[in-house]
Amino acid sequence: KVYPDLEMWKDDKYLKTIAENSLEDDEQRPGESTDDFYDRVYAQKPGESNDDYKKRVYTKKTDETDEEYVTRITTLRKMFPDSPAWTDDDSLSHSIEYYKLLYKQQPGETSE
Repeated sequence: KVYPDLEMWKDDKYLKTIAENSLEDDEQRPGESTDDFYDRVYAQKPGESNDDYKKRVYTKKTDETDEEYVTRITTLRKMFPDSPAWTDDDSLSHSIEYYKLLYKQQPGETSE
């Protein structure tokens, strides 16, 4: 049997709980600040190798625009300035896409 008229379906507290628990781990939760979200999702996890961390952080999400990607990485660099993701990437193997997008020629700019 289905009970579509129960009061709980309209209760804000219940709906908020359902919404919070329906999100993926890497999605921002209702009421969560951007800094808290980035800290929860993008801080290096205990036992995570520096290489795995760099891959995870620099991987562009499929639904992320170039601008959102650059903004995310730039924000993370400010939040975690001593992270090995920024300091130990001499070969640019993981960060090359970020730098290409960050420094690409903007409309109206000359090549000089």
